[in-house]
Amino acid sequence: MVNSLIASVIERLGKVTGNRTPNASTDWHNTLNLSFAMFHLKMPSLLQFRESYSTKAGNLRL
Repeated sequence: MVNSLIASVIERLGKVTGNRTPNASTDWHNTLNLSFAMFHLKMPSLLQFRESYSTKAGNLRL
């Protein structure tokens, strides 16, 4: 189930277009995939992210 969800997200990320300069050093599709991978590895579920968000937000405030 998780693999099909990840495949669906990657497929949809492939359809995203952006207004990047022609001389961008990285491909937009690769950037989005890497961002998703970093989020997924750090917080595998949205519930875990929401539960830890208040602690993380508190760490960012001065």
